[in-house]
Amino acid sequence: MRILLINPPMGNIIATTQPPFIVAEKGSYPPLGLLYIATMIKSKTGHKVKILDCQFERMGYDQIKEEIRKYSPDIVGITLITSMLMDALKLADIVKECATILRRDIIVVGGGPHATIFPDETIGLKNFDYVFSGEAEFSFLSFVNNIHDPGSLRNIPGIVFKENGTIVKGPPNYFIEDLDSLPIPDRGLLNYEQYKNLLAGRGIMTTSITSRGCPYQCIFCERLGKRFRAASAGYVIREIEDCLGLGIDEIFFHDDTFTIDKKRVMEICRLIEEKKLKFKFSLRSRVNTIDEEMIRALKRAGCRRISFGVESGVQRILDRIKKDITLKQAEDAFSLSKKYGITTLADFMIGHPDERVEDIYATLNFAKRLNPDYVQFSITTPYPATELYKEALSRGILEKDVWREFSKNPRKDFMPPRWEQNLDREQLALLLNKCYREFYLKPSFILKMFLRQRNRTEMTRKAKAGFSLFKNTMLPRWIKIQF
Repeated sequence: MRILLINPPMGNIIATTQPPFIVAEKGSYPPLGLLYIATMIKSKTGHKVKILDCQFERMGYDQIKEEIRKYSPDIVGITLITSMLMDALKLADIVKECATILRRDIIVVGGGPHATIFPDETIGLKNFDYVFSGEAEFSFLSFVNNIHDPGSLRNIPGIVFKENGTIVKGPPNYFIEDLDSLPIPDRGLLNYEQYKNLLAGRGIMTTSITSRGCPYQCIFCERLGKRFRAASAGYVIREIEDCLGLGIDEIFFHDDTFTIDKKRVMEICRLIEEKKLKFKFSLRSRVNTIDEEMIRALKRAGCRRISFGVESGVQRILDRIKKDITLKQAEDAFSLSKKYGITTLADFMIGHPDERVEDIYATLNFAKRLNPDYVQFSITTPYPATELYKEALSRGILEKDVWREFSKNPRKDFMPPRWEQNLDREQLALLLNKCYREFYLKPSFILKMFLRQRNRTEMTRKAKAGFSLFKNTMLPRWIKIQF
């Protein structure tokens, strides 16, 4: 069989929590979710598999249609993310249109975060034959191997389909406990040399996920797996060696929090040094899961950047959103990072429950005081399956289950909900604009960034992003575009 896995384009993306000019200039990451599934199929079966990353390739729908017709797949798997649901639906339409042209059946399968939260609503959408919820590497493999045995399909964990108009569900999907049981992603299935990110160097960059789940209870987080599971240090090293063998020299460890298990982190760093693996890497961390011993080891191993989710500069708000950190811990983490020459990125959100205008100004001032190399501001959004969303519904902040309604009847003009209690949508847009402008458009920051650039390519990329920031934060029409 021929299997085609597609990462949809972003032609009809709904409004995000960040300004559009920030999203546009970030760059792109390899679609690791699809890569894991594709590698599983390639390594465990004799089926042919191909990945089509429409976002990275900037493919229009006519190009996508031509690719589908040329490849003539038996099964098409589509990533379903709520913000890109409209494009996923259009993609499913195109697949079925191609099936008519080719005069053969093409099975359309949906999976990913949206399908996991809304499996019933997703299978009710036009042109999706099967839906998978949860971590689907092993389940999708079983599906491919048993596609011609309908009686076996209902026993596959996480599968959802319709039979004579009735929704049929397999057993509940499970978390993959042993991440070492997954094959190392075969990056050769992608044009891995071409992926770039705003903060990366000029070499070849890739991403890696070495753990899944997060044990923390932040009310705004839509992560579906709270159980933390991690690949062994040995597995991580093998993946690093595989990447280096491809000529990759920079890796972004895209774990929710890479530094949860200190013993594992220290072992990874020790093995990197012991094996003399030369590459740069960056990671995401929490300010309460890192200390000087770990930062020192990370620096020696090649870490060049750490992203910290701080979220607010007001302790009352941090406690309210159950972030489980203190402002002092944030100050210490950024101070230690600077001591060892590690670039820092701080993530903040505005529009939290019970937050007032003065709290947002306090957050902006705290961001300036931390003085990270980069900062990212976004607007707190009650996403489905989060405690924040459930509270918004129970307290009447939201009058109806807007996400479920959107999942049943997607539409292009859908606007994600905000926690509009003390601040309305337009005020939040103005304040977000102000945060970006006051942090980045300072002569001292611009000079620092100019002096730090290592090459013309990096300077050009960041100059373009800086110009976009200036243009968009100085023009009031930006408010109407996104919010």
